[in-house]
Amino acid sequence: AWRYKEMVESAANIDIFRFTFLTNLEKTAKPHEAVFKMEFTNPEYGVFNLTAKSLVAAMGCRERTDRQVGIHGDRPAGIFTAGQAQAFINVHGDMPGKKCVILGSGDIGLIMARRLTLEGAVVEGVYEIKPTPSGLTRNIVQCLNDYHIPLHLSTTVTSVEGRERVQAVYVAEVDGNMKPISGTERRIPCDTLIVSVGLIPENDILDGLGLEMDTRTKGPQVNQYMETSITERKVRLWISLCRRE
Repeated sequence: AWRYKEMVESAANIDIFRFTFLTNLEKTAKPHEAVFKMEFTNPEYGVFNLTAKSLVAAMGCRERTDRQVGIHGDRPAGIFTAGQAQAFINVHGDMPGKKCVILGSGDIGLIMARRLTLEGAVVEGVYEIKPTPSGLTRNIVQCLNDYHIPLHLSTTVTSVEGRERVQAVYVAEVDGNMKPISGTERRIPCDTLIVSVGLIPENDILDGLGLEMDTRTKGPQVNQYMETSITERKVRLWISLCRRE
């Protein structure tokens, strides 16, 4: 990202706004005006507006948190998404904890199990609610088996114990409907829970545009040119109709 930023700044007169959050996005319906009107906020300029005839939505995803997968308990320190744990170690050089439980067997969760072990933490285990692991076989072998980290399938974290800091988590086996089975719950002492349970597309801000959405990906429907249902041709027709009115 840094390399491409340098290329853009050296090759073209394009403004780049960092630490900037899009707070509102809407289509305008007045003739001779830009189609999209946007409201932003950032530390340097405060609240400011921009308009554009075209818009590229490249907002990515956000990580699903412990609350979004129904884990009960208080909100103590020591609960991280996998991305947060990566930032602590890779960017800031800090350890998120000493004894860790990882929920989710996707590739990032598996890689974090190995990384935490290499940095000196004890990874008690990786728990996966599905009957099969989500990550690549090579990561199962290289990140778990090579470091003797157990993988528990059809098992999930049901609750967290602790107020100031995580003291333990409770795990339970699940049935075919991914519901905890009564009598299988057990307590795992730890000081850190790392959640690697998938991503949510960051598309909420697009809801007001009237885009046709894909129910499978949860993102906008696009054609072979990656154009949404609001294409340049439709926009021109729409502006033309506005002018007639």
